[in-house]
Order: sequence, then structure tokens, then C-alpha cells
Amino acid sequence: MPRSHRPLFTAGVTAGACILAVGALASACLDRPLEPIDVRSTSTYKASVDNGTIDKIDILISVDDSKSMADKQAILALAVPQLIESLVNPACLPDDPQSGLTRLTPDSPTAECPENMHREFDPILDIHVGVIASSLGLGETGIETNGKVVPCVDRKAHLLTQDKQQSEVPTYDGRGFLAWDPEARQSPAGDNDLGAFIDKVGALVEGVGQEGCGYEASLESWYRFLVDPAPPAKMDIVDGKAVPVGVDEELLAQRAAFLRPDSLVAVVMLTDENDCSMKAGYGYLTGRTGTGDVLGINDLQPRAICATDPGSPCCATCGAGVPEECGADPSCDTPTGPPDGNLVNLNCFQQKRRLGIDLLQPTDRYVQGLTEAQIPGPDGEPVDNPLFIAEDGTRRPQDRVFLAGIVGVPYQLVARNPANLGEGLMTHEELDEARVYDNIVGDPSAYVDPLDAHMVESPTPRPGLPTASSGTLDPIHGHEHSHGRDGNGDLEYACIFDLPADYQEDCTTADCDCKNPADNPLCRDDQGNYATTQLRAKAYPGLRHIEVLQGLQSQGIVGSICAKQLADPSQADFGYQPAIGALVARLAVKLQPSCLPRRLTPDREGQVACLVLEGRKTSGACSCDGVARSEVGPEQQGALTALSTVVEAKGYDCFCRVDQLEGDALNACQTDLSDEPVTEAGPADGWCYVDAQHGNEALVSHCESNPQIIRVVGAGEPSPDARLFITCAADN
Repeated sequence: MPRSHRPLFTAGVTAGACILAVGALASACLDRPLEPIDVRSTSTYKASVDNGTIDKIDILISVDDSKSMADKQAILALAVPQLIESLVNPACLPDDPQSGLTRLTPDSPTAECPENMHREFDPILDIHVGVIASSLGLGETGIETNGKVVPCVDRKAHLLTQDKQQSEVPTYDGRGFLAWDPEARQSPAGDNDLGAFIDKVGALVEGVGQEGCGYEASLESWYRFLVDPAPPAKMDIVDGKAVPVGVDEELLAQRAAFLRPDSLVAVVMLTDENDCSMKAGYGYLTGRTGTGDVLGINDLQPRAICATDPGSPCCATCGAGVPEECGADPSCDTPTGPPDGNLVNLNCFQQKRRLGIDLLQPTDRYVQGLTEAQIPGPDGEPVDNPLFIAEDGTRRPQDRVFLAGIVGVPYQLVARNPANLGEGLMTHEELDEARVYDNIVGDPSAYVDPLDAHMVESPTPRPGLPTASSGTLDPIHGHEHSHGRDGNGDLEYACIFDLPADYQEDCTTADCDCKNPADNPLCRDDQGNYATTQLRAKAYPGLRHIEVLQGLQSQGIVGSICAKQLADPSQADFGYQPAIGALVARLAVKLQPSCLPRRLTPDREGQVACLVLEGRKTSGACSCDGVARSEVGPEQQGALTALSTVVEAKGYDCFCRVDQLEGDALNACQTDLSDEPVTEAGPADGWCYVDAQHGNEALVSHCESNPQIIRVVGAGEPSPDARLFITCAADN
């Protein structure tokens, strides 16, 4: 299928560059390897781009599989069609934003847009979808509590392949994931029936179930599948610490089959509780509640200062080493264990304050995992991040990975307009500018709670919010409750939402939240009575998730697991459509032409000082014959010399110059929005530079602060399996 808006590169255009002649590059300008250069400190930019555009997406759906998740899994399954259909059949947009035309969805991925409209991006015809669960066990095999093995399933972050009846869902070639492949690009070919493909994705999501571990490793699960360079086969306890043993070769094989080095990667994370991803070492104690002969979390007692200043260097577990100036702590002379006692539902809650030690993985681990080319390896030394650097050295651009978190935060706090959720959720930039992060996550590094009381983790009623006895109801979470379920403690809710009758459960026969209704707002009917029918679903503050999403900046999407309404699927505020819509909107920007960070200055003929080379694998049969291709002349040999140091090992042995357009063809490339711009003399084949002053503004309308792109059209598009390399001179 033709590509209308080919993105090539992100160019650096600072002053003082070696200026290129049009269509030529002096060898003195390319005396270094052809690699991306920091645009803030250099005068030229050199990059390689697979086929010039993003034409494949790998979607990993990471689902909480603990109790209370079945209804939310079903709601996510209902949102799956929106995600898939938005990618394979993108909307038509008006050529002129002021025309009065509105966006519309075409009848099919192959349908033409109406006159004076164009696709938001080219349909994505190559999609992988995999589903994993949050259960990674308790950090060791066969953990014991009070002499008993605790059943806490370890699903190892492996791909899941069953539906909710535990029947196998046919996956691509039996590899554990699904493949949308209507053009049969893959061998063997993947799915080409969109309805059946969507149904299978929904079946896998609902098949996750809710029999998993209550200590949800919702961050570590996707990290292990996508990022961990040596995912452990198991954990053993050695000298009182959990130690990774072996490497999970099955997971590595699944990752290698699922994850393509030139894809855009989107992770969708669904969870209603805060993350409890345990560290190696002593992290496994989080899951141990016993005392005595078997060391457990109840044996960890904090020094007194931890209650008021958990960030203090003197805050530690009693018996641990502290600086000499901290002195003795008399409170440690009387063993009491954690302040909240043996309440297993609180084991992951505020560990530094409650235990004097943080047994959970730092959230920076997950931000780095989705943004950095190198990460700490098993021994702490830097290693290549498999998400960004493939075994053959192929690099994924670091802005092609996104995480959407459908987590515990009220939609009222993250929506542009809470009264009309159809206006969408706030982007990172909007959340940051309005200081919403202060309300929903606070400053975890300084142990500062969120400003909004709904997002404060607490096992006791929070000031400023109504209780059951107050006679008032809060529109976000009902009211505070007494946490009596099973005697294991509980945290107050961040938000709750009404369940349709089909999702409501009788907790006298089902293991759900209204078995002991007490004063639980999930169990309160319209007359104010509390009964054993669960009428609503809940979520707890997802603080660690939001901290990661904030750290990812524009690559993170904050969504609420508390649906506004589940009655009318046709409305934009139904279920998790707002969160999925926010993800699609962010992906749509990346699927459009890359926006250059600075404007280039065309010459009198409208051309810019850039060189574009196409590298191909030909086994020695190199030829640059054909449309929009030229032989590389002597003046470009410096580019090839530098280029060879980068691509020699990857088998590229043929390089041709892609022609920059001129005259009427240049004008057509800059103004004609069709897939294949034409002139009176014929098709426009090659590439051009476009900005708001040099071309149709609609071509750069997706660029906010940097409205300029490079566009490749017609026969200028790279041949299959080729790679485009580009170098531009800088100017002012």
C-alpha cells in the first residue's frame, strides 16, 4: 500500500555546520560514523530509519489477575475493538482544518477518504498482540508462611493463551501471540479476518482470570517480558536472600518471536491495586507474614523516626546498620513488628515508613526500561536494553515505546472535562502544566503524599472525606470504610464505579468484596442499606504506576480504571474507551511524519541541504537503476565510508541516492495530500521538505511546536527490507 507521509528523521540544525551542496555531501563533513547525534550540541544529524515509516506495532497487554479483576477484564475486552480498529482503519481528517468538515471513520481499511479529506495515518497492516498477567509469585518457589506453602501462582510473565473457559485460543503459528497480517507479509501468514482477530484478543484478556497472586507485580511483569536481559528461571533462597537462578529461555524465545526491532511498541497495563514488584534479596519477605523460625515481614520493625521521616538516613529496620550519629533507638528494645501488625493486605503499603526498609523495586527501573538504550544488568553493570538494541545491533528509536496505565486514579482528576469525558483525558503536558501530578501522586522521592485525599494510601479514614456515619456520599469513592474483610486489613479506595446488573455478584456464593458488607460503599444500595450483593467495583491508589507514567513524560498515558459509565457503549465515556482513545491519539502522532526539531532553510529552488541514501541487501548484485535513484558519486564517498562502519555487519551492500524533487514535482510533494502526488508531467517520485511556509499546512498540522517534516512520495519510497540513511547540514 502506498505511503503518503514518509517520516525520515529528526534533524539537528544548529549553526556553524559544514554546509552541503544540494544533492551532494563533501567527504570532510562525514568523517565520523553515521550515528544519531545529540541535536543540542552538534551541527549535523545522521540517522538510519527502517523503511522511513512505522508500519508495524507490537501491543503487549499486561493484566492484573488477582481477585476483584474479572469485571474489569471484561470491560477492557470491550475496549479492544476501539484500539485495534483505530490502528487498522484510521480516521479521515479534513485537508483544511477550517473547512468545517469533521473527522470520520471510513467503511474499511481500504476505503478511500471523501474528497478534501485524508487518512490520519496509513492503516497498520502488521500488528502483534500478546497478553500476560501480573502474577510473579512471591519471589521464590514454594515460599512458606508459618510452615505452610503459600499458594501464590507464578505465571512468569509468559504469554497467556486461554479464554475464560480455559480453552486454548489459537495463536499465531502456536507462538502464544496474535498477528494481524491481511497482506500475508509474515511466513506463515497471520490473521486476515478483523472481526475474528478482535474476538481472539478479547478472549485472551478475559482469559487472564482472577486466581493470581494478591501481591501484583504489574510493573515487573511487562519489564520481565520486554526488557529484562536475563529473566530468571526461578528464585532460590541462599543465606536468607532470594537469588535469581538460571535464565528463562522460554520467555526469551517468546520475546524474540513477538518483538520486532522496527516496530512501535505499546504496553497497556490494567490493574486496580498499587504495584508490588519485589526486589531480589530480601524482597521476598513482603510475601511472608509468619514470625519465629520462618523469618517474615512481621519480624521487620522500623526505628521510631521512620514514622515521621522515612527519608532520614536514620530510618532503618531495627538491627540494621545506621550512621553513628543516629544513636540508639529505645523503641527497638521491645519487639513489636510493623505498626499495622499481621494484616497481609498491607504488606506492600508504605514499606519504608512501616518497616524501615523498602523491599520493592525502585520505579526508576521501569522508566529506564522503556526509555534507555542501556540498563543495569544482573551484576549492576550497564548492558544493552533488549527493547531498544536487538542482538544484531538494530536499534529501535527510543521514542517508539508507550505505556498506557489504566490504574487506580479517579477519572475526575485526569479528565480534561470530568462532566464530559468525551473531551478526553489530559496528556502528560496538560497534567504537568496544571500541576495535576501534585494531586494524584505527590512527590514519592520525598515521601510527600498526593494533595488529593482520594489518592492517599491509608488503612484508616482520611481527613476531609465522608465516612459511612457522616450521612453524606462522595461522588468519587462513596465514603471511607472500616476494612473488615477477612481480618487482613485494607486500604481506603481511590475511586469506585457502578456495575451493570450482569456484573453484579452475590457474595454469599462468590468470593467477592461484599461477603462481609459492613460499611463498604461497594455494597450500599440506593436506600443506604449494606447487603451481600456487590453493586460497584473499586480501585486503590495506583501511586507507583502513576510515578512511572509521569517519568515517561509524553510516552506515558494516565487512564482511570474507574469507568464513568457502562450503560451506553455508543458514548465516548463508556468503559475504558477514554483511556484507549488517549493511547490511540498519542500513537497517531508517532504514526504521522516525524516533526523536525528546527526549521531548514530551502534555497531558491525550494530544496534543502540533505543527502538521503537507501541501503539494500543484494548479495553483490547492486544496481541503482530505476525511478528516483541515482548512483552515489565521488563526492558522496565520505558518506559511504562513514556508513560502512554502522551497517557492514547487517549485510547492506548496495547504496543509492534517493533524489530530491524539484520544480512541479517538488510543489506536488509539498502540497498534494494524496498517496501518490502527480503533476502534468507524471508522478512525483522522490522526497521533499515541508513546513508551514513551504507547502500545505495540513501536512504538518500534527506537529505542535515544530511544524516541519521530510516527506518521501511515489517511487522515492524505500524498497522492501531497505533502510534509509540521511544527513542534513545545519543552518539557522
